Amino acid sequence: MKSVHEAVSRKCLELAKENGGIYNKAGQFVASLQGGAGDKGVPRVYVETLSELTDNAPKQTFEAMRPVLVEEFGEERVDALFESIESAPIAAASLAQVHRAKTRKGEDAAVKIIYPWLRRDLASDFAVVRMMGDSIQPGGFDLKWIVRDFEQSISSEVDFEHEAANGETTRKQLSHRVDVTIPRVIYEASSSSIMTTEFVEDMIRVSDAEALRRAHLDPQECGRLICDVFSEMLLCHGHVHGDPHCGNVYLRVRECSHRGCLPGVVILDHGLYHDISEETRRDMCRLILACASPLPSRREVERLATKFAGPLHKFFPLILSPWFIFGAPMSASDLIAAKQKRLP
Repeated sequence: MKSVHEAVSRKCLELAKENGGIYNKAGQFVASLQGGAGDKGVPRVYVETLSELTDNAPKQTFEAMRPVLVEEFGEERVDALFESIESAPIAAASLAQVHRAKTRKGEDAAVKIIYPWLRRDLASDFAVVRMMGDSIQPGGFDLKWIVRDFEQSISSEVDFEHEAANGETTRKQLSHRVDVTIPRVIYEASSSSIMTTEFVEDMIRVSDAEALRRAHLDPQECGRLICDVFSEMLLCHGHVHGDPHCGNVYLRVRECSHRGCLPGVVILDHGLYHDISEETRRDMCRLILACASPLPSRREVERLATKFAGPLHKFFPLILSPWFIFGAPMSASDLIAAKQKRLP
């Protein structure tokens, strides 16, 4: 069976590369299922093979993308909005790609353009993905929950007006922070299929350790900043970015002194967000406080963790922090199972 999964995972990779669009997105979605219950739902070889799609989305020429601009704005308005648009994309994802541009007002901008065929093929592609989920289920792997989540997330992500609204909400919520940049949307040059934002210079990929070293940024300080920002989004605002991989979260040098350089975080791609209720947000805060207290109450930890993870409640505090083991109702055998990624 292992050899069958290896062969089929490679075929899935070829399929995603050849068809692009939501097939690329589906592959990225599967590649994000790391560890524990994810391994029980999807054989790990698929996660490993399809992870290639997270960094290698195929790029299109600007000539192939320009019809989207013309369809949305008209030829004359495109020329009135933009002084120039670079032909080579600076980034390409599964649903859209980004070109650097200069507006007629002299602003440096990033123009995100949906692939021209994506909306046309969306309904039929979703039907194929649902059929694949139905076909796989009799073999013992229930992927229908993934298909449902995937379809909901894609429907949200292909509406750039929705993305602009999410980004603006986050900009306002984090406006008190000088260490966070959410690129400002240029609304007159945006639509449901095109999103134009201010261009942010000198961004550093969070996974590029050498670039961080050259910029004199401390990786631990960068990690603390990212954790702090996303914790605030979740625990203070209940409105959290749903796709924070290293293609959407960047670092930059905020300021330098004789003591070193301070990092800033740049958050891109606001198409997918998760909003939690006020009750859930407060329970999450209470759980973290219960786990982190000097004498953690295991009964309180168990009560709150059960609300989030049901029968897996004993493992849930470890997802938040390995230090919370002291507040988790776990045995030594439970800990060994978690370490080996063997969850019941």
